[in-house]
Amino acid sequence: MRLSHRQDMYAVSPLAAELGIERRANALYATWAPDLRYTVDSYLGYDTFSDGNDRWEVSLAPRRAFVRNQLLNLDLGISGRWYGFDEDPGHGYYAPSLYQRYALTAFTYWKISDDDGVSVAFSYGPYKGQLHVRLQFRRRHRGRRLLRHLSRLVSQREGRRVPLRRRRHRRL
Repeated sequence: MRLSHRQDMYAVSPLAAELGIERRANALYATWAPDLRYTVDSYLGYDTFSDGNDRWEVSLAPRRAFVRNQLLNLDLGISGRWYGFDEDPGHGYYAPSLYQRYALTAFTYWKISDDDGVSVAFSYGPYKGQLHVRLQFRRRHRGRRLLRHLSRLVSQREGRRVPLRRRRHRRL
């Protein structure tokens, strides 16, 4: 269990950054592992903003370990995330009264050596915000940028020059 408090600029859009909206975030993170196979992650948060708005957030994500060996760890689970703002000030940031997201999740870890590895998390599921009439589907993954960076580092170690380029990815 971990309690945190931080203050930062809420720079989620150019307008919010220009307005100088500050956020004071309070959060409680908790992880419960009743045995070696199951883990439940949870998050409770309450933020206050310099424009007088407040935001609450709750997240719950149980998962189960399916593969554990020397090369790969794979956990599969579900997650739910809910948050809302007290009011929509109409300037600088999206502030729904209720946002909800449900997803199937996969957490992977590939072991490269005794000291190094790569972790990638995937999730897919419906979400609904204030502007949506029904649940919409969304896919989310993390780790693509890290994998590109690691392959560039390996190539540089081998003496090959690697150009820095950005690839366009299709959105589905």
